[in-house]
Amino acid sequence: MESKQGGKNEDTIRYLFSHSPDLVVIKHGVEGSYAYTKSGETFKGQAYRTKVLKTFGAGDSYASAFLYALISGKEIETALKYGSASASIVVSKHSSSEAMPTLEEIEQLIAGSSCNEAIGVGGSN
Repeated sequence: MESKQGGKNEDTIRYLFSHSPDLVVIKHGVEGSYAYTKSGETFKGQAYRTKVLKTFGAGDSYASAFLYALISGKEIETALKYGSASASIVVSKHSSSEAMPTLEEIEQLIAGSSCNEAIGVGGSN
């Protein structure tokens, strides 16, 4: 389903929700990401502006930071920010494993961003 020519988020979430998840996240790189709940809520996260040196590791860092935020009790909008900030940090460094950011680095990027911060638009259908 990833990078499907002419694919639409709505088609993807309809298919995935038929398999019983409660939350689906779809990433669109520099265009940001979307989180969809089974109850119909939609959240949008924006990508953080950065100098991209390489893209490998971005997905892993996004997923780990997003999940960390959720299991730490943060709201979906905040989890989208954590995922985007983490991916942004990783793609701006040469190595993948050594580029994985600390919690402090992620939170500093979120706190220091205004123009391109990940903004949730929770509750829209």
